[in-house]
Amino acid sequence: MNSATRLGLGIMTHAPSKLLQPFTHFQSPKARLQPGSHLEIYVDGSAGHAGGDVGAAARATIPDGTTIIMKQYLGKLRKFSSQDGEIFGAMLALRILKATEPLRFTHATIFTDSKWTIHRLLNDKARDGELVRRFDDEARRLKLTHLRGLQLQWVPAHRRVLGNELVDLDAKAAALGESSIVWLRRGV
Repeated sequence: MNSATRLGLGIMTHAPSKLLQPFTHFQSPKARLQPGSHLEIYVDGSAGHAGGDVGAAARATIPDGTTIIMKQYLGKLRKFSSQDGEIFGAMLALRILKATEPLRFTHATIFTDSKWTIHRLLNDKARDGELVRRFDDEARRLKLTHLRGLQLQWVPAHRRVLGNELVDLDAKAAALGESSIVWLRRGV
């Protein structure tokens, strides 16, 4: 059994220790989600854009219209690679799932424009690296609480997929030094 099956991760579909430890608080809406509720999260990493270093970002919009954005500056390009940024973006997606735990999402799809990241996270032979192990651990913990299905899906870069275009800008801001957790309410 490969790690994708073991973790309940979906099939790839085609058409470091001081990193973010977010402190979040969450007020769940009065209306509970129906069983089987699904969350879509877009992730990206950026390296060296406009003289920046390496950063990662994830963003999701929950059913009440609130958009959650997590951005993390990772560090200098000589210490981190663009691939580190991409994988850390997937880690931030899991942190969004953890932060929205009161909503009890049972399924989630993490969209990335990096086929390399999907391969790295789903392939047993590519399991080395601290970030990949941390992704596995976080996904396993979420599966023990409420998450029933987690899928990684490729989305083409720069093809006017709104979530992907927005998270690309977030990752570039993170590579320039911006780290933040933002909750944007609809209509604000």
